[in-house]
Amino acid sequence: MFFDKRRMKDGFASVKLSVYHNAQQKQYATGIILDEKQQDFLTKNKAGLTGKVRDETLRNLWNKVYGREYVDEASEDKKETWLLKAQKIISKIEHRFSFEEFQALLFSEQQTEVVFANDLIIALRNEFNTLTSEDNFTRATIYRSAANSVERFVTETGISNKTQPKVPFGIVTRDFLKKYEKYLVTNGGFHAKSKARRPVGPTTVVFYMNAIKKMVNEAIKAKIIDRDDYPFGNGGYRPPRGNNTKKALPTETLTALMAYSGKFPRRNYALDIWKFSYFCGGMNMADLARLRWRNVDLTQRQISFVRRKTRTSKANAGAGITLSILPEATAIINKWALPSNDQNDFVFPELNQQMDEKQIHLAIYNLTMRVNRMLVLILKELGIQAKIRTYEARHSYATTLARAQVPLAFISQGLGHSSLKTTEQYLGSFEYEQTQKYLSALIPQKQESQES
Repeated sequence: MFFDKRRMKDGFASVKLSVYHNAQQKQYATGIILDEKQQDFLTKNKAGLTGKVRDETLRNLWNKVYGREYVDEASEDKKETWLLKAQKIISKIEHRFSFEEFQALLFSEQQTEVVFANDLIIALRNEFNTLTSEDNFTRATIYRSAANSVERFVTETGISNKTQPKVPFGIVTRDFLKKYEKYLVTNGGFHAKSKARRPVGPTTVVFYMNAIKKMVNEAIKAKIIDRDDYPFGNGGYRPPRGNNTKKALPTETLTALMAYSGKFPRRNYALDIWKFSYFCGGMNMADLARLRWRNVDLTQRQISFVRRKTRTSKANAGAGITLSILPEATAIINKWALPSNDQNDFVFPELNQQMDEKQIHLAIYNLTMRVNRMLVLILKELGIQAKIRTYEARHSYATTLARAQVPLAFISQGLGHSSLKTTEQYLGSFEYEQTQKYLSALIPQKQESQES
């Protein structure tokens, strides 16, 4: 059994079966995810457990990875381990072994019926495992963070013990959720670097509550709780509204950024990436980095792509966006792109065709962080007191066009929205200066006295 930390964040590792045959090695994901403490425990006790290990959860974890059978957390039934299953398959096909047949037998014998756990923490972590196996790392991170947060909440407030924290769905009531929200906004988060406690913002609260809501709905489908006990909706808990403050840049800041030309190539590259996003409907970093040459027509000055964010939604499934681009955007491509005759190659030098989905996800995350860091340095260099990140490009695109009285339908098309109502939300608040100008109309202006 191999603990694979590659492409995993925060010290987590994926447990994989390592199989050797004719000097070749292949690994097979088991779907088991371990945190650092679990990895340390299993590594120290790889040879076997002693009587000193009395924690049943740890003993069951060891059995799940190295033993012959373990107790499933969801169904509480005893199950055969991946290791034993692999050993049985190898003994069957030992004289005709091939990796292809081994893989087919290994996964064809997996249990198809998924038993839903009557425990919120386990359910959230199972969803994290499912999303990770589907390469949906962004959503997976939300479920993992929500599970860890709920566990801290119930142990720190005494709702559950620290040894084996459990949250049966029966206790996930309106009052439970209100107390959890209060815990989050009081001191339920951590600073990324210092690990000091801090309040959680309203957007994060919404993310966690939506994850819990999905698990509660799954528990109802599994008939673990009744529909009458649903803690959300009318008469139940309602999450706070996320922070939807508009983040468009003032005209003066945009003007300074467009004129900027520094001596550091990394800063220039980062700003050009931000500008390209701004010129192209506020394209997010995932879509920008994934642009391939087949998506770009420099002769017609057009790009066509499908937004990653909405590619699986019912309203936008398969719907593509075609944008006309400015000469300035074409110049950025010509300056930084990697020329290629292969239409499947990526335009910008962040990704390559040899990367798998986990590597792509990590590269896009690193690009976003790098661009944000460089933007901070550029604004400091320009002496501008403002905060700018990659997402400001999208709001700035919409707001700048609205200031120029561009039709809403054109702005909506550029943003890739399925309805004008969504676009209106981007333009639902005016800048402070504009607001003050409009409000000044409430004050009667002094009129010069007319000379008789």
